[in-house]
Order: sequence, then C-alpha cells, then structure tokens
Amino acid sequence: MTQKKPISTAMTLWRDYLIEHRWMYVVGIFTVFVTNASQVLLARVIGYILDFFSGNNIPVYFHGGDKLQTFWKLFWIYFAIRVILTLGRFGWRITLARQTHHSAGILKSYIWQHACYFPKRLFYRDYSKGPLINLSNSDIGQARFLFGFLLVGTFDFIFLSLSTVFVLLQIKPALTVFSLGVLVILPFIIRKLSSIEINYYEESQAALTELDDHSAQCVTSIRLQRQTQTGAFWTERLMKFADKYRLKRLRQIRLSLSFIPILGSVGIVTQILTFVGGTYYVFQSSMTVGEFLAFQALVSLLQDPLTELGFIISDWRKALASLRRVAMVQEVEKDQNLLIVANDTAYNANAKVLVIKNLHLTYQNSREILKDFNLELGFGERLGIKGPIGSGKSSLLNILARNVDEYQTLTGSVKLWGKELKDFSAAELFSKMAMVPQRPFLFADTLRNNLTLDLKLNDEKVWKILELVELKEDVAQFPQGIHTQLGEWGINLSGGQKQRLSLARAMARSPELLLLDDCLSAVDTKTEEKILQNLNQFFKETTLIWVAHRDSTLKYCEQRLEFSV
Repeated sequence: MTQKKPISTAMTLWRDYLIEHRWMYVVGIFTVFVTNASQVLLARVIGYILDFFSGNNIPVYFHGGDKLQTFWKLFWIYFAIRVILTLGRFGWRITLARQTHHSAGILKSYIWQHACYFPKRLFYRDYSKGPLINLSNSDIGQARFLFGFLLVGTFDFIFLSLSTVFVLLQIKPALTVFSLGVLVILPFIIRKLSSIEINYYEESQAALTELDDHSAQCVTSIRLQRQTQTGAFWTERLMKFADKYRLKRLRQIRLSLSFIPILGSVGIVTQILTFVGGTYYVFQSSMTVGEFLAFQALVSLLQDPLTELGFIISDWRKALASLRRVAMVQEVEKDQNLLIVANDTAYNANAKVLVIKNLHLTYQNSREILKDFNLELGFGERLGIKGPIGSGKSSLLNILARNVDEYQTLTGSVKLWGKELKDFSAAELFSKMAMVPQRPFLFADTLRNNLTLDLKLNDEKVWKILELVELKEDVAQFPQGIHTQLGEWGINLSGGQKQRLSLARAMARSPELLLLDDCLSAVDTKTEEKILQNLNQFFKETTLIWVAHRDSTLKYCEQRLEFSV
C-alpha cells in the first residue's frame, strides 16, 4: 500500500466530518475571532484609560459631556469587552473544543465499522491486539485534536497575531517592525524541529504497538506461564519492550520541550526590544504612557500564539500521522463473506433446514477433507459427528458458519431453509444460526455482557440460561454474581466454565440451527448429562449438529456420522 492513498483517505475523513458539523465549526471559528478581537481591544482600551487619567488626549468617540461621563463611558466599554471576551471563550469551548471529544467516539466507531469485516488472519498478523489497542487509544487520542483543539490553536494564532500586529502598527509602525523583526527566524526553527519530532513520534508509536502486542500475549498466555514456570522470561521480555518505548518516548518529549526555551527566548528578545524602543519614544514625547502600556500588553499578548506556534505545527503533523493510521483500516481488504448483502430469495418454511449436495473441501496443499459429501436435516433433527482429528468435522461446521479460510477451496451446494448459503447476509445468517467453537472466546468484560452480547435480556432470563448449562451455582458464588468481571479470554474461569458460558451465549439467541464443536470436552460427564437433558427438553425445535469425541455427548442425537481421515 502506498503512503499517498492513506493520506488522501485521512483528509477525506477529516473533511467529511468538518462538513457534517459545519455550522458548529462556523460558530466556533466566529467565537475564536470574537475572543481574539476582545483581547486586543481590551489592551488598547486600558491604554486609553491610562491616558485619560494622565490627562493625555484620547479619541473623540470616547468623550462624554464631562470628565465623569467620559470615565463612565470608558468603564462600560471596558466592562462590555470583558463580558464579550468571557462569552467568546465559553463559545469556542462548547463548539470547537467539544468536537475534540466527540470526534474520538466517531473515530473509534470508524475503526470498528471496518475492523469487523477484516479477514480472520489479519487479527493474527497486521491487526493483532497490540496494533488495535494502539490504534484505538494512542492514535485516536492524538488524531482527535485535528477536529477541535488544534483548530482552536490555529485560528487563535491567525486571528490574534493579525489583529495584534494591526493595532501595533496603528500605535507605532516603526517600533512594531523593529520589535517583531526577530520573529522572521521562527518558521525556519519550527520547521526543522517539527521534522525531527515527527520522525521521533513515528518511532515511539511503533515501539508502543510492539509493547501493546506483547502485553496482550503475556495476558493470553498467563496459564501457560504458570504451568511452565516461565513468568520471569516473559517479564524480562515485557520490560525490554517497555524500556524500548520509554527511551523513544522520552527522546520525543525532550525534543518537544525544547520548543519552550527556543521560542520563549525569541519572545524575550522581542519584549526587550519593545521595552527599550517604547521607553525611547516616551522620553521623546512621541508616544504617550497609555500607548506605551498598550504596546507592551499587545506584544505580551502576541507571545502566547507565537510560543504555541511550534506546538501547533508539531501537533498538526503528529495528529495527521495518527489519522493516517486510523484511515488505513478503510483500505484493508475485507472478508467478502461478511460484505454479502441479503438476497431477496425467501425462505421456504416447508423445506429442509439443511441440504448439502456434492460438497468438496480441499486445502491448498491438495489435501482433500470432504469429497462428494451429502446431508439433509429437517426441523428439530439432531446429528452427531465423530471422527479422528483432521477428518473434517470442524471444517464442516465452519463451512455452515461461512468461516472458510483463504487456504481452502470449496465447491458444491449448501442450502438452509431452501435458500443458498451464499445468499445470506452475515446478520441474516446469524439471526437464525449459532455456533459454539472448540475454543471459547470470551471478552474482558462482565460475565453478563459475555453472555448477552447485543441481546437485551433481563437478569431473570440470564440466570435461567445459566441454569440450563449448569453454571448457575458457580456464578452465584462469585462476589458480583453475573456482574463479575472476566479477565482477558475469561482467564479467571476454568476450562469447563468457559465452555458452558460459550454454550449459554449461543442458547440465549434461541437459534433455529445450533452448531456445537466438541464444546463440552472440559466438562465432567455428570454435569454434561444434566446439560444434555436440558438441551433435549428446552430446545426440541432446534436443529442441531454436534461434533464430539465422547459417545456420551451424542446420546440424544437421532443420526450419527463417523468421519475418517
């Protein structure tokens, strides 16, 4: 993938968001302008007030009928500007600044909208846990500023600098040019520093991705570490990656902090030149004390945007780099099975639940797993499948779940309720079917959320389902019950508890077709028998295909198949 395409995608993503929220940005930019104008006018009015008290001339539009009226007129103008300044600051905070936080949620949704269509292999390669964690936290944490605070800083620099310089030129053009002439070196300094910093930032982000990925591996393999007593080895490796990230991050931070003294020193030189020059003009009587004070205040006011300029440019480059990484998820190839749009073909209520004809499954190594396989299952029928490892049992279930790997070649016809399997959308298919794989997949979330996922079930229903899989008593003993937090991969559950929770998740959906891939292998035979009885009693209308190695597991299956290698 070329770098140009992600840049284009990132800018499109940014532009589309700005267009969608354009009125919020228009109001926000206006309030920034009002704030900046108020700051400049406030400094100038303070100068007029000082001249008024000093007996110097002030513009005629500030004059009242007498000195007292003039004073009150200056006071109310000063007061009005202060109120407008406060409203302006409040305005850009609830408009532009708010978009920083709002956009973070939008960007996370953007990642999910694309990542949920990734081919399975990408989650083990390019987008494993580490890269996804880094993308969803660090990169979005940086990229979100493009939609809010960076725009505030940018417009603040533009409006405040231009308006301040404009008023300075009105007061004393020669002193303005003399004092600010040193600032011409700023763009060259900033460009050099920001170029180096963006390289440091990219390297630190890459190191953070490695650290996140290795941290996820450490958590996933914690049981293996305990069994093999290799915890010290993993800890040492983790600390190595952590130290690598720490050093690269510190290098970047040191460079970022160097902006402060470098740009600050330029500001100090400017302030000194302004003070010396202004003092000279006051002694020459070509500048009033009020103008001198206003000039000093305006130059001081100019220091903030000039000092922030380096950070603004640096943050723009870092945020764009992060947004490009976020935008790259759109360019990643998608699993075509997940992109299928539902075909208009209607279900046939009287058709067989499952009809397979002449099914062939071959791996790229030319090994044929299934050959001329045919099968029919009707409403509520149950099929048990046994066979040695590698005979195609799990492959058959994966075909029905439309989870065929890229290294497999599949031919033949598979129909569900009279409709071709390939014509189902993913949502349509899994509204009618559920599969429990050999290896349970659990999230680092509550036990309840792991069971319900997107379903809206009350607690009574959740407990009832747990009872069906003989897990109710176990969960009742947990301190938080169904609200107990599960570790990564459900690490604080036993193997049998994980399997039963995964089965409960499938049963909660009341599927019309249930695929079970040896999902009770870690459950003792006594508990297994109770679960089988519950399945037989409460899911009589569910068509079931059960792959297992124990004969006892398949005792309620009316049909049996024996696979061979």
